[in-house]
Amino acid sequence: MDRTSAGWWGRTAGLAFTLAFTGAVAPGPLLALVIAQSLAQGLGATAFILLGHALLEVVLVVLLARGLGRRLAGPGLRGGLAMAGGAVLVW
Repeated sequence: MDRTSAGWWGRTAGLAFTLAFTGAVAPGPLLALVIAQSLAQGLGATAFILLGHALLEVVLVVLLARGLGRRLAGPGLRGGLAMAGGAVLVW
């Protein structure tokens, strides 16, 4: 698909929205960090945390839009990631 087409931009925008939405609605370590730092250092400290998270999401969206998803879907890498994730959960 050509990157100048509306379909590519729509798919990329949808992916970006989905990534941002899952980070916003899923309570987890980032939310706990933001709350803790807000209470300890004020709202100014949370801006840097959120900026770092936004930069990470931008990099992830660009990599996925450039084809990283197809590479991650391979059976060898998927199995390796599953084993690594299982090991972290056991640890």
